[in-house]
Amino acid sequence: MTARRTDIGVVRSVSPARREIRVTPLAGAEHLFDRLGLVEVVLADKVVLRCRIQEVRDETGCKILTLTPGVPRETVARMKGARLVAAAEPAAAEATYQFEDLDGLTVLDKTGSVIGTVTSLYSAGGNDAIEITRPGGGTILLPAVDQVIAAVNVDRGEMVVNDIAPYAVEED
Repeated sequence: MTARRTDIGVVRSVSPARREIRVTPLAGAEHLFDRLGLVEVVLADKVVLRCRIQEVRDETGCKILTLTPGVPRETVARMKGARLVAAAEPAAAEATYQFEDLDGLTVLDKTGSVIGTVTSLYSAGGNDAIEITRPGGGTILLPAVDQVIAAVNVDRGEMVVNDIAPYAVEED
């Protein structure tokens, strides 16, 4: 089952140093900010970032969202003018997926840059592993664990990963 999504506002200004975004809520969506813990930010180039919210504050005519420290400051700087999207049913926001669903997904880092495409899956007993083929050639082998995989959206064909440097095994 896919969670329904709804636009809730537009980012009108950003403060990368504080990881804050100032949002103008859409009419009728103000109440959706009350218990907001996760939001999707749709950037101008159509890249969608899932960000965790640390705090929401009210200010006249807007909401100020403080993002968790896991969101890079340079990513926050790119959010001005972006659309904010939230799950209409928060309990259904976290989609589940099967290991086999990862095959063929585009792999993005937290800034939305393409790392490659999942081309092979390996079930290794203790931990499963994924092989990613880079756009310019070469492959990366990563464990399929929560420390690596930040988010998976099978419907969009995308997987977002955390910092992979400590886990990656690269081959030319």
